[in-house]
Amino acid sequence: MTPADLRIAMVQLGWSVASLSRIFGVTERGVYKWLSGAVPVPRYVVLLVQASLDGLIPMQWLEIERRLD
Repeated sequence: MTPADLRIAMVQLGWSVASLSRIFGVTERGVYKWLSGAVPVPRYVVLLVQASLDGLIPMQWLEIERRLD
C-alpha cells in the first residue's frame, strides 16, 4: 500500500491521523511517516485497512469514532 493509497483509505473510512494512531498503537508522528513515505506502511496496517474497506471488520471492534469533517 502506498502512502497515497493509505490517504484514500483514510478518507473512505472516515479515519483521521489520530484515529489511525489509536487503532495501531503508534504515535501520530509514526502515521505521518507512513503518509509521507519516510517509512513503508507496515503489512499489518495494510491488512487491517483493506479488511475494513472490504467490510470484514466492524468499526465497533476498532473502538474509534468516525470523523465528521
